[in-house]
Amino acid sequence: MVAEAEPVIDRITLTSAYDGFRLSAWHLAARSTRRGGVVVLHEVFGLTPHMADVMQRLAAQGYDVVAPSLFDRIEPGFLRSNAQEGIAAARATPNAQALGDMHAAFARLGEGPHFAVGFCFGGVMAWIAAQHLDGLAGAVSFYGRRIIEELQAPLQCPVQMHYGDRDGSIPLSDVAQVAARYPAAAIHVYPAGHAFCREGGSNFNPAARDLAFQRTLAFMAGLAR
Repeated sequence: MVAEAEPVIDRITLTSAYDGFRLSAWHLAARSTRRGGVVVLHEVFGLTPHMADVMQRLAAQGYDVVAPSLFDRIEPGFLRSNAQEGIAAARATPNAQALGDMHAAFARLGEGPHFAVGFCFGGVMAWIAAQHLDGLAGAVSFYGRRIIEELQAPLQCPVQMHYGDRDGSIPLSDVAQVAARYPAAAIHVYPAGHAFCREGGSNFNPAARDLAFQRTLAFMAGLAR
């Protein structure tokens, strides 16, 4: 029996609500009965095979998926293997600009419910989307380090969060502070390091990744009803 090929991800262009900038993005249509739409928000490395894998997983569960390239103003199609270059790009990306880019991505999805799912830098972006963008059904944040700096605004939708207890960049005291400030947020901690979902990375933990994805899909399905 021949294995079914993964659907090809489309390359699209979005027009930012922040400044009219035209940024690139990936799009993948739902592969089963449609549940809604998801904006996937990338790590500091840009749109990598890891983000493509996340999109495939979500599309298989009935979600239309768009992943905007949030560092396109720095370099079109930004893609790096060096974390320091990606961190510099993240620092050069204002929240207001990212929110305008995300707004364009959500507009591309059509009818809701709409969700944000982000990793590392993208985990912070999912968090600020939950604080500042209207109309989201929910947001899922994976190991967003800078969330500790974004505790002023209330959440406008349910949020689920995933952290590793061995993450050298996010102390558990930060996680506890987020939990105390936002008791309604669903926070899960795993015996893992930073970026435990990225296959091929030094901290990849398949058991933690699989459990986190199961929880993510259950969280979204419960809100999409």
